[in-house]
Amino acid sequence: MSNFDFLLEQKDFESFAPIAVRAEKYAHDDPDTSIGLCRKAAECATNWLYAVDRHLDSTGLRDFRDKISNYQFKKLVGADICDSVHLIRKLGNKAVHGENANFPPKTSLVIVYSLFKYLCWIEHNYVSSDTF
Repeated sequence: MSNFDFLLEQKDFESFAPIAVRAEKYAHDDPDTSIGLCRKAAECATNWLYAVDRHLDSTGLRDFRDKISNYQFKKLVGADICDSVHLIRKLGNKAVHGENANFPPKTSLVIVYSLFKYLCWIEHNYVSSDTF
C-alpha cells in the first residue's frame, strides 16, 4: 500500500500517479532511483497541469524548469509548493545525472514527501473543482 494509491483512482492522473507509487516504493532501498522517479512524476504532473488549466500558458516555455519558474505557475500553486517542486527537480536531476549521487534514504523521504504535497495540492484543486 502506498500513500499515493488514492491518486490511482483518478484516470486523469495516469501519467504521474503510478510513477509516484514506484518512487515511494524505492525510497528506503534505492534513494537515487526514488528521487529520480519523484522528478519524473513531478514533471508529468506539471505537464498535465499545463494541459488542463486554462490559466497556464506554456507558449515559449521549453522545459520543466521553465514551466515551474513561470510566474503563472508560481501564482497558482503558491511559494511553498513551488519551492517543493524546484527541490524535487534539482535533486532529481542530480540523482539521475550526477556522478555518485548516493543520496541517503532520509533525503529520498523528504523528496517523496515534497512530491506528496504537490500531488495532494493537485488532487485537492482539480478533482472536485471547476478549475479546469
